[in-house]
Amino acid sequence: MKKTLLIIFTLLIAMTHQAQNKNTMDNKDYNNLWQQVEEMEKKSLPKSASEIVNTILKQAITDKNSPQVIKSLIHQGKYDLAIDAENDTLMFHNLKQMLATTNDVVEQSVINSMLAELYLQYYNKDRWSIYHRTQLADFVPADMKEWTKNNFFDKVVTHANASLTAQAELEQTEVKTYKAVVNLKRESREFYPTMFDFLALRALDILKGVDSDQDLSRALSKAGIDKKALFAPSNEFVELFIQPDSTNYNFHVFAVYQKLLSSLQRRGLDKSVVLVELDKMNYLRRLDSAYKLYAFDALQAMLDEWKDKDFSVEIINEMIPFYETQEVGGFMREKEGVRNHPKTKELYNLLQNTIAVFPNYERINLLKNKLPSITNPVFSVEGEKSFTILGEKQLGLNYKNIKQLKVKLYSISIPFGIEYDYYSRTQLKNEKKIFIKEITVPLKSDEPYTFYEDSFKVSINEPGAYKLEFDADVQLDPNASSDYYFSVSDLASFARSTSDTMREIFVVNRSTGKPATNAKVNIYQRANRARDTNPVLLKTIPVNSSGLAVLEGDTKDYTLYYHAVVGNDNGLPLTGINYNYYQRAEPDKNEKKETISIFTDRSLYRPGQVVHFKAIVASSKDDKHKPTTDKKIELVLLDANRQEVAKQTLTTNEFGSVGGEFVLPQGLLTGSFSIKSVDSQIYFQVEE
Repeated sequence: MKKTLLIIFTLLIAMTHQAQNKNTMDNKDYNNLWQQVEEMEKKSLPKSASEIVNTILKQAITDKNSPQVIKSLIHQGKYDLAIDAENDTLMFHNLKQMLATTNDVVEQSVINSMLAELYLQYYNKDRWSIYHRTQLADFVPADMKEWTKNNFFDKVVTHANASLTAQAELEQTEVKTYKAVVNLKRESREFYPTMFDFLALRALDILKGVDSDQDLSRALSKAGIDKKALFAPSNEFVELFIQPDSTNYNFHVFAVYQKLLSSLQRRGLDKSVVLVELDKMNYLRRLDSAYKLYAFDALQAMLDEWKDKDFSVEIINEMIPFYETQEVGGFMREKEGVRNHPKTKELYNLLQNTIAVFPNYERINLLKNKLPSITNPVFSVEGEKSFTILGEKQLGLNYKNIKQLKVKLYSISIPFGIEYDYYSRTQLKNEKKIFIKEITVPLKSDEPYTFYEDSFKVSINEPGAYKLEFDADVQLDPNASSDYYFSVSDLASFARSTSDTMREIFVVNRSTGKPATNAKVNIYQRANRARDTNPVLLKTIPVNSSGLAVLEGDTKDYTLYYHAVVGNDNGLPLTGINYNYYQRAEPDKNEKKETISIFTDRSLYRPGQVVHFKAIVASSKDDKHKPTTDKKIELVLLDANRQEVAKQTLTTNEFGSVGGEFVLPQGLLTGSFSIKSVDSQIYFQVEE
């Protein structure tokens, strides 16, 4: 490898002193060879690719084709890193030799840029071991394999800055002259037409890769630089005094931004200025709190300046995330965490107007593709999951951009119709349903971006399990599940495990809390590994005078479910019995024990909704249970941070039960809420 590279660079040096008499290769031939290189790279054959690149390099030297020589050296250095670990520092020596022998300042700039990138690549290739070396201050070992992190970073910064030193000459050199090296897309050549633009953008990419441990906020404060000034308009930002040094690598990035923006402004490349400003804005995200505080206003100022230009689309595209989050941007600090935030309307109008004014802008789809997320028709149904037989069955609607819903009501099979879909979604494919009627619900929808609230009633007074299916006057997301299941029953039930072999199921009247003494509880079981099969009936247990049914036996290999019925009132859903039981001490059967069981009407709520709850207090002794009457108990509502939100003190009735409700507050952290009384607690989810 050393011998080969020595021969190549001998030829390279000779190229600068004498012309060759051989025939030159045209661009088509070079392109064919580079296609072969690309094929070898796709096949992960670096040695084969390297051989072809050597051929290109020798021919480029003969042709005195500097761009092809540089491109070949770039690729050859990459392959050396991949296939020759022993000699992977040779390419630095050879590039430096070429740097010293060429008098072309553009070539010198390109080689410096390449050296900066290669030093960074070398560091990243072995960053783990290099990072843990003790840093050497003011000393660079002769052997590059002994360098520390700061040695590499200093070299990266030195060569990246050196690549921009000949700014005047680089600004006079069109990037297409070196298209073999830069390989830019058409739009890049349009917005960044000179080699200075190309090398400045490369310098930014390289310098951003210098992963230093320096605290940028502290460095800015120490240098007396106001963070807000970094978000200033480009004409002000370029005048900001920034003095880069080896202790503040990030400052070199800002200095390159200043040089590039100043150059683009002087040449009247307005769109290029905007694109670089937006790139700088993204770089400033690392100043998290300052970014949240100043970025939106900076983007708004840019939009005010360039709103009559089609490239204002690029600015608006960067502003969109600020409208969508409650954490970023000054206007969100008002904590208006509502779905119909006034900024939604502002964003909608901004997108609509811009699309109308600049319909032919090449990237207008950035905004067109965003509109549907604001105006897509959606709806959700909210309400009780269980209703009494004669009670009003009213459900709430939250919707957007829909003017009419057609609601189809079905009765579904008992007992596998409702609860069981929680355990196996495949069961829904085989559910048995009977159509009852269709309900038309007209809706108000004046603004396509606004959420509205409404409600509708379902008239059904027969106990059972039911399903609602919805069709809208507009196309809805086919992947969104909108079916709504509910039950109609005058019963309420809940279960608990009192030991690892005993389960208790209470059945009461939903309205009065009185025990349903004539109820029967059907117990179903399903093998734990048979998830896609229906549970089978195990036994039927009548309740006692306290509304209690007791199931005994070791059932740890099965998942248990229960279904309580009274006569034709079979509307309760099939419900799983929790197996969890934690025995803290051997119970004393002669000791009187009092328990409180709490249950809620649902397991999921939204902020502002009402949680209906019931609690039953019972005492047990000698395996006999009876309700505890006329007893005061305190029930406390706790939020997701386990902080008290509200509490009530209620007195049990003749059946040992109490009932009440809590209104969930808005503006609190959502998550797992609970209702607690003494050592009993029930959890439920609160989500937006």
